[in-house]
Amino acid sequence: MSRREHRLEAAEARWRAVFENAPVAMMELSFDGTVLVGNPALAELTGHTLHELVGSSWLFLVHPDDRPALKARLSAREAGEAGPGKGLDLRILRADGAQRWVSARGSLLSTEDADDAHVLLHLADVTAERARREALEEARDRFSALVEHGSDLIAIVDSGLVLRYASPVYGRIFGTDPQKDLGRPVCERVHPGDREQFADVFVRLGKEPRGVETFLIRVSPGEAGWRTLEVTASNHVADPVIAGFVCNARDVTERVQVTERLAHQAMHDTLTGLANRVLLLDRMEHALAAEGQGDRSAVLFVDLDRFKAVNDRQGHAAGDHLLVAVAERLQRVVRPGDTVARLGGDEFVVLAEHVTKPEAATQIAERVRLALAKPVDLKGRQLTISCSIGIAFSGHDLPEAMLNKADVALYQAKQRGRDRWEIFDEDMVENPDAAHCDAAYPAAP
Repeated sequence: MSRREHRLEAAEARWRAVFENAPVAMMELSFDGTVLVGNPALAELTGHTLHELVGSSWLFLVHPDDRPALKARLSAREAGEAGPGKGLDLRILRADGAQRWVSARGSLLSTEDADDAHVLLHLADVTAERARREALEEARDRFSALVEHGSDLIAIVDSGLVLRYASPVYGRIFGTDPQKDLGRPVCERVHPGDREQFADVFVRLGKEPRGVETFLIRVSPGEAGWRTLEVTASNHVADPVIAGFVCNARDVTERVQVTERLAHQAMHDTLTGLANRVLLLDRMEHALAAEGQGDRSAVLFVDLDRFKAVNDRQGHAAGDHLLVAVAERLQRVVRPGDTVARLGGDEFVVLAEHVTKPEAATQIAERVRLALAKPVDLKGRQLTISCSIGIAFSGHDLPEAMLNKADVALYQAKQRGRDRWEIFDEDMVENPDAAHCDAAYPAAP
């Protein structure tokens, strides 16, 4: 045997060994698609024996729905165009009826005899890879749908608090295309009173990788007024894909308004809008706790004289109208920072804080007395009514005890002729009729 023949024989042996032991399914085909030879991996992939495969057209392995695409590629190759050599993903049917996705790639095996040329076809099983890719695409599509059609706003701001991405909900909240705000500082949309808090949140988050904070913030959608957003922000600055803070936000304006309205109703009188007993006691507690040396608080217990007669003679609607007018006048004559409350019926209380001299409280009482003595218009009729006032100063009492003392002083003002004020004295408890005359302003003639 010549050296050349020996080399050819050795090369053919090596090729045969590679072919037989290749982990990828391989087969030699004639140009009409007849299988000339196949390797064990082909039998394992298809579930057919090599005896069944050799001599048959490999097209019977291809799923019927994929055969037209395969034939088109083969026709293109015969016409001299790019054909199967570039690869084609298609489904094959195993002997047990199962489907497998394969990536088919062919190459020409040329010989000295052009008529004896064959095609070497590689079939790589890509079923698992394709399933992963489809699952990923499905998840991406699902996520995109959630972002596009979800009710929550998703936004990304960079470490400089500049808007880098916003989902379509941004347009519904702010009334503008989110693309127009990209590259702009998000603080421009934040209420001036909330900007410092907003910035502080991201300063803290910036120090905590993967940190999360939830907060409320007021934002401006333009001419529609301020809206309240509940924002959950998380730090993903170190993630090269995100490189910023991810913010999930929802418009909770209506919820906040309802909560505030309920809180207001729980703390205020429904008729007059003044503080009720709960809020008054809370403010008294804070005022007493904050008192310094020489700094006292005073409580003025105000009761309308003969109010029952107004209800009896003119009806409760007229009485309510009078109470609203009294509330408005009280708010006008007290000092800024003082609290006016209605305890019920015709009973009102003024909490005057930071009273350094008793005269400050008696001056308020006199202003109240004179203001309420002015006629009130009740549907064209002028009604004049007076009031009695009891005054108590803070000492070591709890709020309720302080109110009780003012009530005792009020009783003395009623007993001594009404339309006057009295300052509480401990002797009133021992002898309710022993009110100090010089502590009361005489009723007007």
